[in-house]
Formats: sequence, structure tokens, C-alpha cells
Amino acid sequence: MKKILVVDDDPFIQKLVSGLLSKDGHQIERANDGTEGLAKFKTFKPDVIISDVLMPEMDGYEFCSKIRALPEGRNIPLLMLTSLESVDQKIKGFEAGADDYIVKPFEPREFLARVAILIKRSDVAKQTSGAEKVSGK
Repeated sequence: MKKILVVDDDPFIQKLVSGLLSKDGHQIERANDGTEGLAKFKTFKPDVIISDVLMPEMDGYEFCSKIRALPEGRNIPLLMLTSLESVDQKIKGFEAGADDYIVKPFEPREFLARVAILIKRSDVAKQTSGAEKVSGK
């Protein structure tokens, strides 16, 4: 079970994504925008973040950049889930620090598969990092 922070201003998407991830065995925390997401990130300490782009207060790009600027946020897998589908928007998401980008509407099985691979990569990176610390590298 992983802790996943879902940041989206749309209650329907929050409920849909949270339901899918809960059924998959994860613990979920929700935030309505980037400002609230940043605060919840610091207290909830998620293993994965799912963020919309178009939100009030602080958009997903700024939210992602601020997460990446925090030492504890540098390596947290972050997936952008948004209706913005242009290549320029996707590139902007990756430049802000997103690890993956899915366009709404999305296929639930693909979404869960992408989250699973982000978790797997993160777990491998943590294991590798821990082994390097033990060996003194």
C-alpha cells in the first residue's frame, strides 16, 4: 500500500481517481488546488502525486515545480492528469518535473498501470539509493 496525493479541483475526478487507487489498495489524500496540495504534501508525505494542471490558486505546473524544489519532493513520482493535450502542454509538464502525463478522459486500466510503474521505479530507486548508503558510495 502506497500513500497517494490527488490534487484536482474537480470533485468528480477526485472521487474517480481516489476510488480507483483505493480499490488498488492505496491510501489516498485529496487536495483541491496546488496551494492545498503543497500543504498536504508536507503533512501526508505521499509516495506518489497525481496532479491536474488547470486549478485555481496555483496551477499544476507551478505545484510540480514547487514540489521538485523541496528536498523531500525531488524524487517523488508525479503524474499529471489533465485535459490539456497539446504536445507543448505535455512538454511544459515534463519541464516542470512531471514523470508522466495522462490526458483526460483516460482509460482506468492504463492509469493504474502507469501509477504502478511509477511506484515500481520509485521503489527500485529507493532500494538502489539505500544500498549505496550502506556500501558507502
